[in-house]
Amino acid sequence: MTQKLVTSAPAQVRAVSGRPETAATLMEVWQGLSAAVVDTIADDWYATEQKYSAGAPGALLLPPSSSWVAPCSTTSPTWG
Repeated sequence: MTQKLVTSAPAQVRAVSGRPETAATLMEVWQGLSAAVVDTIADDWYATEQKYSAGAPGALLLPPSSSWVAPCSTTSPTWG
């Protein structure tokens, strides 16, 4: 994944800014890098969504139990 990100980031920066990555602003570099990250993980994310929606065994992280409750506090935090 790292190599794909390294190779796609300059093209994404150029697509965002319309300039070479060396002439782009910091915001354009950030936007291009963000797009490169999304581009890198999009196919894996979609495959994971399909696996979950199909109900594939072993796809869920939590056991299928309605008794699991997230811990929470009913008291106000104490500020030191």
